[in-house]
Amino acid sequence: MDQILTLNTATLTVDFSSGFLLITWHGRVDFEEYKEVLTKASEIVELHDIRNVIINRLDLSELNTECRVWMKNHFLKGVVKPLIPMLSKVATIESRSTIGQIYSKTISKTVSLVYPNLSFRSFDSEIEAYKWFVENQDFPVFEPALVGQAQVQFAHTDESLEIRRSTLIDSIYQLFFSWR
Repeated sequence: MDQILTLNTATLTVDFSSGFLLITWHGRVDFEEYKEVLTKASEIVELHDIRNVIINRLDLSELNTECRVWMKNHFLKGVVKPLIPMLSKVATIESRSTIGQIYSKTISKTVSLVYPNLSFRSFDSEIEAYKWFVENQDFPVFEPALVGQAQVQFAHTDESLEIRRSTLIDSIYQLFFSWR
């Protein structure tokens, strides 16, 4: 595993040989570090054919509003959307914070609804997530990038589907943030 970034509130580690990336959040996450880690992670996914991602939120105590707004308005729509066909599995290690758990579940459910071919699961530990990544590797696996590329092409031909996806994401975020 290669340590790519080590910041006060986050670390970014990549196992290039196994094709997975690990983001670990710590304490009260600073917006600039949040943005830096997620931007770097997305670059690595794109450049190095990373298929699986673990987001460890166990030691996360607070993710401020600026982080959540940036995630919704910029990162999910502008950065992650083109990477979805490249990804296979995303695992989360849940935060001890109730608000953190709700936020994590909201994001994963939203992305799962919009991109049903991307598998999301929550775990209690990184070891369980690693096991999920390697399960069924003895069986033939269809190339997710080919399926994803076909879906991306279809989505571009059906603008109404894209509008419905964006509306769904916005609605779910509004529901989540309105009670706060």
